[in-house]
Amino acid sequence: MSTPNRCAPLCWDDVNREELIQFLHEYPSIVAVTDHPDHTDLTVEFVDGTVTKFNPSMLGGPDDIDIRLIKRILHAMDIAIANQQLPGKVLLPEAQPLVRSADYFLECGPTTPVAVAWLTDFIGMGLGAYRDDTLRIIDETQLPENHDEFDDLQLRSRALENLHAASEYLAVAEFGLGPNIVGITRPMDNESAWFADVHDMGMAMQKLSEDSNSMWVAIPAHASRFLLVNGMASAAEWHAVLDLLEDTVQLDDSIYPVPHIIVDGQWEERPPPPDTDWGQRFRRLQLYARQRIYHFLDPRLLEDDTIAEIGQYSIYAINDELFSLTVVPEQVPCTSVPLTDLIFFDRGDTDAGALVRREELAEKFPHLIQPHDQVHPPRFRVFQPTPVEFAELPRWE
Repeated sequence: MSTPNRCAPLCWDDVNREELIQFLHEYPSIVAVTDHPDHTDLTVEFVDGTVTKFNPSMLGGPDDIDIRLIKRILHAMDIAIANQQLPGKVLLPEAQPLVRSADYFLECGPTTPVAVAWLTDFIGMGLGAYRDDTLRIIDETQLPENHDEFDDLQLRSRALENLHAASEYLAVAEFGLGPNIVGITRPMDNESAWFADVHDMGMAMQKLSEDSNSMWVAIPAHASRFLLVNGMASAAEWHAVLDLLEDTVQLDDSIYPVPHIIVDGQWEERPPPPDTDWGQRFRRLQLYARQRIYHFLDPRLLEDDTIAEIGQYSIYAINDELFSLTVVPEQVPCTSVPLTDLIFFDRGDTDAGALVRREELAEKFPHLIQPHDQVHPPRFRVFQPTPVEFAELPRWE
């Protein structure tokens, strides 16, 4: 859905004058719209008493019209059009949650899918609506102009209501991997949407736990594959799940195939401990899933003049154990790094550098590592330590 061209006369291809007046009437901030006999100007009255004349066929320049009032009218029309049922359009009133990995929402132009909520560091929620049995993505051009956090909260709430209406209830079923492994069964091709409903998922997982006297985990593997697994599943069942997930992680609509539980109303990762062979497989899967997500950079990082280097997400085996690692080059004042286990401060020679755990660096030298604001997946600014600080870095052996 396109929005009106702000730099040219407004041309409503599929909205006639009467429909436009009706849209304005229905917008909450507008209390009255009066059409003039010659059908040129509209008189628009806002709830705060502001009254202005507006010609929907032509926008004048700054000397001809109050730009602030025009922006208010255009914003009103944007929201109204986005929420009205125009034939052939993707509609916000019908939107459902679209759960995807963080890289899916990285800025790539006006048609970028928008995350209206972040469910974890690596998983976001966008919006989609069904048209002809196909889930259509709702992008920035189809949302109200200048939507804020409050608008996003409203959109998320409406999408969850639509999910309940479309699905009737949260349904699960076994699918051949054993009684300890079930999958969400509706809505078809968007089963992962339920990951956005933390409240209902919490109740469902609690019921499963009470029935089995064991903890269950949720795995948002793919757009159409959302698994719930009993933590007491057998080794054979865990390996069957992993066979499925390791294939899924390569798919375009792969999300983040790592076990999660709900703690204090928030999703938290909870993979099995690495002292089992399936726990080690999950560790490997977790690292590779994160590496795939981090492969795509937020373009805002490239536009940030305070960042001199972009650290990559790498995976290393150290003493037969897998770790995520990034490198901070020598003489670089500030490096943007991903969320990794280890950070290597390079000094041109492996023995001369310093390998530190990210958590220990943050604990002992918090001024050297600071999180980026509003960046998903999470990244940190790492500053070059002084010679004295470098000598005191808590090296990991």
